[in-house]
Amino acid sequence: MNGDRVYSRAADAGGGLRARLEQLAMAPVLLVSCDYDGTLSHLVDNPSRATPVRAAMVSLRALSEMSGTHVAVISGRSLTDLERLSGAPPGMRLVGSHGSEFAPGFSSTLSGEQRGLLKLLHDDLVDISATAMGLLVEAKPAAIALHY
Repeated sequence: MNGDRVYSRAADAGGGLRARLEQLAMAPVLLVSCDYDGTLSHLVDNPSRATPVRAAMVSLRALSEMSGTHVAVISGRSLTDLERLSGAPPGMRLVGSHGSEFAPGFSSTLSGEQRGLLKLLHDDLVDISATAMGLLVEAKPAAIALHY
């Protein structure tokens, strides 16, 4: 089955996906938002090597240049990592750390107690990851990720 056939079937389901997309495209203000990992970039073994798919970024850049259209890339990554890896142009909004970082100059709103608990969790996960192959601990501004 080719991709066009699959899309045609999807377009016929639920009241016509294609018609709904065309209706959305005519809205005076439109927000297009995408996740980064696994959507704009392929999932990879090493998170620091997850570069965006060129065609996806070209499309998002074109959308971000359209009047009344806003583009946001959302990620669990830190805003710094997202900026570095995505290479997003200035008109594209970047949202990091699952929504807790969304503007330059972000400062953590975690309390001292919360930062202490996060540090304990990080240290425990580092100890655990040392006992099993393939585990990677990634510290984020307001979270810790354990990758397998």
